[in-house]
Amino acid sequence: MHLADEPFQWVKSGKKIVEVRLFDDKRRKISLGDEILFKSLDKNREVKVRVKGLLRFSSFKDLFSFIPKECFGHDSLTLEQQIKRMRKNYSEEREKQHGDLAIWFELLD
Repeated sequence: MHLADEPFQWVKSGKKIVEVRLFDDKRRKISLGDEILFKSLDKNREVKVRVKGLLRFSSFKDLFSFIPKECFGHDSLTLEQQIKRMRKNYSEEREKQHGDLAIWFELLD
C-alpha cells in the first residue's frame, strides 16, 4: 500500500498503528496475520507491518469517532479534518458503496 510521506513517517516511527482504507475488493482479501508493505509515495522507502486487527465501519465519521486520534499518528486533527483528508482519495459515493476498514498493525522492521 502506498502512503504520503507524513503518514509513512508516522508508521515508520511507530506512532501510527491504524491505516484506513475503503473496504473494496482488494482490502476484502486482508486477514489477521497478513504482512503489508507500506511504500512512501515521495521517496523510495518501505516498511513492513503485520495485521493485528480489522474493523469495518459504514462511514469515516463513525470510524474516526470510535478510534482514538493517536492511533493514526497524530492528535491534533479534528474529526472534520480527518474526514477531509480521506475525501482527497475517496469520494462519499465510493465510501457508501464499499464501507470503510480500519487496519491495526505492528511494525516488523
